[in-house]
Amino acid sequence: MARSKLANDDPRRFDAVTPYRTPTVPENEADIDAIGFAALILNTAGLLLRSRTYAWIGLICALLSFLHGKGSEKEYRQGGLGGVTYSLMTCLMLYVQWGLEKARTPAPAL
Repeated sequence: MARSKLANDDPRRFDAVTPYRTPTVPENEADIDAIGFAALILNTAGLLLRSRTYAWIGLICALLSFLHGKGSEKEYRQGGLGGVTYSLMTCLMLYVQWGLEKARTPAPAL
């Protein structure tokens, strides 16, 4: 008897529940972000090879990807700031390493 009383007092409306449907993306908006991917590859290559040229080109690509990204994609890609932040950190890391290496080398004797 107590069980049926609890079932009748349940405030939830099970008839109002709608099942989850995956949102469909139109074909014209389903393209990949090639510039953002190039930025990721260039920045990773810049870190691994210690090349500031790759890092700067990757930073430019990340900024282009961020500025020219679609509004609908920015919701799914955390606004595109992740790629720009990764590019900035890559440039910062390479210049800090370069400065430390330069500080370790002794000055030429006169």
